[in-house]
Amino acid sequence: ACADAGVMFIGPSPETVRMMGDKVEARSLAIRAGVPVVPGTDKPITSMNDAQAFAQTYGFPIIFKAAYGGGGRGMRR
Repeated sequence: ACADAGVMFIGPSPETVRMMGDKVEARSLAIRAGVPVVPGTDKPITSMNDAQAFAQTYGFPIIFKAAYGGGGRGMRR
């Protein structure tokens, strides 16, 4: 919207902002940039078998988040 209006935005590009909205893509981007990340998956978990395999590999506790969900404000310890 800024570029369309001729306004220079100081910050991430629109494409980067879009990628950050997808947690799977954001994770991949962070890894490529060398940012340390907690254990997770390269793609969304789509079955109970995938979830169980992840839990057996990494242990508990684990948390599942929607790839396009909110910022996690409802998560509590």
